[in-house]
This record gives sequence, C-alpha cells and structure tokens, in this order.
Amino acid sequence: RNAGGFRNLGPRMVWEKGPHGTIQPPADGWLASPHYILVPLLAFDRRGTRLGQGAGWYDRVLPQHPGAIRIGVGWSVQE
Repeated sequence: RNAGGFRNLGPRMVWEKGPHGTIQPPADGWLASPHYILVPLLAFDRRGTRLGQGAGWYDRVLPQHPGAIRIGVGWSVQE
C-alpha cells in the first residue's frame, strides 16, 4: 500500500476501504513507529523463519522498524 508501512489515524481522519473488505488509515495518515508488530503467518519453523502470503509487504516494511518487537500470529498446526 505505501512505502512507509504503518500509519496513524489523526483526529479528523476517517478510515478508508482496503483490500479484501478491510478498512485502514488513509494513505495521507501520519507515519507510525510501532513498538510491536503483529505479523500474520501462513507457516513457520522453530527458528523463526516464516512463510507469509506471498506479496512480500512485511519483508519490505519490517527492516524499516528494526527496534520493533515482532510477534507472529498463527496456529500451532502451521508449524
């Protein structure tokens, strides 16, 4: 969606339609510097290697936030 990654929602901004029926902060929202990042997983291994959905969005955005704690979200059957 945008090169900066995560956006905040300002006091007068409204959500906009995103992909797959989701809603998201507008593209002109303020860039965020998250302390924690929840990362959806398609599959993962015990070393922390993950397989995502294929678009590479998190692969591009995570290096922009090296100090953020990354938390993978998935089911045990995805290991």
